[in-house]
Amino acid sequence: ESNDALVDADVIVLYLFRDAMKRFSKLLQGMIDNNNVKRDAIVVSVGFHLPLFVPDWEGDSDGVQVYIYKLGGR
Repeated sequence: ESNDALVDADVIVLYLFRDAMKRFSKLLQGMIDNNNVKRDAIVVSVGFHLPLFVPDWEGDSDGVQVYIYKLGGR
């Protein structure tokens, strides 16, 4: 799988279910470990939290949970 689209992303928005969030979380952690994300990149997750990560902000918007993560990569 190519992660090229994620390497230079400023914002990543996720509308995924739990199983996909688990897979994406592992992918993203690997990218961070290899310094392959922007230092100021942000992930916005709608509906479900991102496993392996602690949100910098979470809240409710019309009954839907929203989570924001600051990645702190390269």
